[in-house]
Amino acid sequence: MAMGNVGVAYELTKDIVSALSWYERALHEIVSSPDTVYPDGLTAQMSFMHLMVHIVRAKLSACVWANAEDEFSLLWTMVTTLQTATDARYAFTPFDSLLHAMSPLDRRSVALTSLNVGYLSYDFSDHPTTHLMEGIFATRERGSIKTVAFGYGRDDGSAVRQRVIDKVDRFFDLSTASFEESAKMIRAEHIHILMDAQGHTRGGRMQIAAARPAPIVVNYLVYPGTSGAPFVDYVIVDKYVVPPAELATAFTEKLVILPNCYQVNYYDQILASSETISRRSDLWDIAKHEGGDEGFVFVNFNKIDKLKASLFSTWMSTLRRVPRSSLLLLDPGRNELGDDVTESVTSREIKKNLWKEAQAQGISRGRVRFVSRIPKAEHLLRHHVGGLFLDTFIYGAHSTATDALYAGLPVITLAGDSFARYMYLAMTPSVLSRLQRRLRSDKAELEQPLFRTKQHTQHLEQSQRLMYEVYSLTNRTFHLVV
Repeated sequence: MAMGNVGVAYELTKDIVSALSWYERALHEIVSSPDTVYPDGLTAQMSFMHLMVHIVRAKLSACVWANAEDEFSLLWTMVTTLQTATDARYAFTPFDSLLHAMSPLDRRSVALTSLNVGYLSYDFSDHPTTHLMEGIFATRERGSIKTVAFGYGRDDGSAVRQRVIDKVDRFFDLSTASFEESAKMIRAEHIHILMDAQGHTRGGRMQIAAARPAPIVVNYLVYPGTSGAPFVDYVIVDKYVVPPAELATAFTEKLVILPNCYQVNYYDQILASSETISRRSDLWDIAKHEGGDEGFVFVNFNKIDKLKASLFSTWMSTLRRVPRSSLLLLDPGRNELGDDVTESVTSREIKKNLWKEAQAQGISRGRVRFVSRIPKAEHLLRHHVGGLFLDTFIYGAHSTATDALYAGLPVITLAGDSFARYMYLAMTPSVLSRLQRRLRSDKAELEQPLFRTKQHTQHLEQSQRLMYEVYSLTNRTFHLVV
């Protein structure tokens, strides 16, 4: 294929005659060695087709019409045969199809060339990542994109894991597979784009992506930063979390900028049923007791390791300035799921440390309270106990913030260098009350792009088609805006 690449170089410099000469030399080499397997696993037949695409296009550009129609007919037959049989990666682009006499249905088949997209994650379980991604699988395009999930975390037997298995085209359990075996299984599925929904977070196996089991690897959803890895091609972002002019150079990946929020959100399957609410009729009394029902309740349900000394000091300052207020945190180790009620030794020590720090800053232990982990549907309802969600400074809320907004709890986060708005909202009840009423009663708020799962999935799939089309045409990566 080296001679073919020389031809591409000449074609890019508008020297079509030289390009054709090199393409034909490369074609002769392929015909002379039909059993050769070329780089990227291309067979001689697929390489022949790839070269014919260039030859047909170059002849049209140079008005070399001899045998052009016969060559196009041969090429089109090969393209349709390979797409049906093996989903060949090299075919006509939609633009190419405009240059030939093709039926509308043929042009549509070119534009909708099937993609195989794989999602790789440790967290295909009852986990926030899967609560989000389930929305993609539920609203995806089932005709032109084959969706395959590769999970290497344990099978927790949860309903959400089973729903994912039911919604994707294929699901592979890689929990007992080695890195090499996992990469081999992904490669065997002819995955075009591998969405790595783990990255450097807990349980991540970046060694799988490092083996290049797909032509395109994407840092997706879970790890909120650059992977720093040369084998990761793209990262899915939006213009708010990664302003391109300011932060593009901070990423080793090329940016794929979605029009709205980069994070998919999906709540259809986890809204509490009347049966669930009646089963936990004591939920509100417990939460109000733990939250302190006599004054204003600030809330943060982020993981405890996102807290910093300066942040906690700001929160304590807020409590001092808002009389009878309290802070409600998620217990770092206590679970109340079904009949399982547990509390770890580490959890008790963490709470002791935070209470000690609060008392050192003039806040009584009773004003910093903890609530247990409970099923997601009930957790959403619990947000009504709070008055304002206080985000963390450096590592901010992701799904915890959208949970709060969906449940009707206003969220305040650090967008600049000041946190003064904490106190302003808490001490301006009329402003906060208007926010709460709007979030909790205005259905239009839940129809904002942030909660339009189907629209988000369409944008994500459009980005996947863009990534693959750029790869097919150039074998390079570029910043992409959807």
